[in-house]
Amino acid sequence: MNDNRSTVTKVRKPSKKRNSERFKIKPIQGVTKTTYEVAGRKKSGERIRERFFTMEEAKACKQALDVSQIRDQPMTITKLSEAQVEDAEAAVKLLRYNGSLVEAVSFYISNYKRVSDAPLKQTIAQFINYKETSRIPGSGLKRSERTIYDLKNRLKHFCDHMTWVAAKGELASTIPEVMINQVIDQYEPKAVDQVLEGDIKTFLKTKEGSWNNYRKALFGFFNWCSKNSLCAINPVGSIETRGKLREITLLSVQEVRALLQAAMTVNDGELLAYFAISIFAGIRPESEAHKLRWEHIGLSGQKMRIQVGKVGKARAIEVNDTLIQWLQTCDRTKPIIPSGNLQRIKAKVKRLAGFKGGVRDSKRQREIDDMPHMKKWVQDYARHTYVSNFIARHNDIYKAATLCGTSPEVIRQHYDGLIVDLELVDAFWNITPETINRSNIVKFA
Repeated sequence: MNDNRSTVTKVRKPSKKRNSERFKIKPIQGVTKTTYEVAGRKKSGERIRERFFTMEEAKACKQALDVSQIRDQPMTITKLSEAQVEDAEAAVKLLRYNGSLVEAVSFYISNYKRVSDAPLKQTIAQFINYKETSRIPGSGLKRSERTIYDLKNRLKHFCDHMTWVAAKGELASTIPEVMINQVIDQYEPKAVDQVLEGDIKTFLKTKEGSWNNYRKALFGFFNWCSKNSLCAINPVGSIETRGKLREITLLSVQEVRALLQAAMTVNDGELLAYFAISIFAGIRPESEAHKLRWEHIGLSGQKMRIQVGKVGKARAIEVNDTLIQWLQTCDRTKPIIPSGNLQRIKAKVKRLAGFKGGVRDSKRQREIDDMPHMKKWVQDYARHTYVSNFIARHNDIYKAATLCGTSPEVIRQHYDGLIVDLELVDAFWNITPETINRSNIVKFA
């Protein structure tokens, strides 16, 4: 169905000087009257200087000159698509002074042997199967269902996009765009080794809000393809991530004390173990902490077993001396995670400690939000605090990564160097039941 039709893209060469700055109107104060001068220089170098008795005449002259410069601006007519133009520009940058693009392409044609004809859709299915059946390097554990779901979903979106591009390339000039969806299943997207960097960028522009997540999924896929000789290079390799790294916020020593004080009070200490483990073991507050049972904790051996982590792996955590002291004060006949409305009880503890949130009544919640002394609770507050204090004390990124079920790269990127005051570190690890007075709890108004 390919009739070799191609679209025409007009590429305007950028001007060195903006048109609005090329010509200016300047009032000239005379003895009896003000005139208006239009002055500037055309792109050809011709100097312009015209005077008018009214501002309206001067504006009309300037507008006509601006339009003439736009009309005279050189245009390049090309049959390349927008993605192909981007690839050409990237290729020219890579070449620099090492020859022309034509020379590079000629050499490529003379020496290139097609890597494969691997269909994109089938290759993505093979990649997903590999991820489902293989183990995470270094851990020997399988990936979580959520990880597989997200990966499958993002790669499907990319495949659908490339299929649409293939169908539109052939049909755009013959049928209305709205009808392409009716026949899109008849078309196959590019083969894996034909996907270009420009194709990836065009797709990512449709996912601005999730650019980094989709880039990560595509990078992993094409990296796997490259290792398996399904494509020569990874087309995602030179595409950068976007945005700033998320800011890591920590609990202060005073806030940790307030939380533990509140936990000792609310519902007769029902959530004390939960908050103590979250703060002094750094486990994830929901995906891990909510699954903890007392039988997972062996205080004699100073080991705590996390049965299910974020990435579906089990791990053992050292129970430090501070946490041991807190757990020894807890009633082990009661569950770590109580039955009932857990979120309501957690919110009560947080509000008592001076943090906003957790009130169902919208009017009451607005009252709390308006209180300047109330601080917004941040997800993973306790985990961030533990990791930062652990690194500050032990200076061991790799051990921190093992204990927290993450990678050394993540630890180094987000947590290393957040705390430099060793006195604050000592104060954190010295927060024990003996140092906290129940009577010092600040009551929530």
